[in-house]
Amino acid sequence: MKTAGMGTALIALISGLIAAWYWYRSSKVQIEPMWPQGSMGLVEPGETEASQDGWIAGTLLEVKTTNGSARTPFFVSRNECAVAMERPADWRIYRVHLFATEPRIFTIAPPLEQAGNLQPETWRMSF
Repeated sequence: MKTAGMGTALIALISGLIAAWYWYRSSKVQIEPMWPQGSMGLVEPGETEASQDGWIAGTLLEVKTTNGSARTPFFVSRNECAVAMERPADWRIYRVHLFATEPRIFTIAPPLEQAGNLQPETWRMSF
């Protein structure tokens, strides 16, 4: 019994260390804006106000992260596509890539069909 408890504690410790490492790595992500500099700092086209921190105010963010290159495919849900179509001025994908080695980030704005190829991966069957 004592050995099982030690194993569980060891797994918890290792999991905590891995989570801390990923937290540290995420703090090192370099932001590469895809929009020009405005008089108030980074201002996305169509946005007239930026927050005090220089971030875009009122934008709905969907973060997609992979360890591969910027061109590594990722999943987008049906709901995410629907919100992107309903609120294109407010919705963005923040695409984090090369996460484990040299994290980078860029944005993708709707319409998503113009940014890349959307292909159905799963199907729902109902009766």
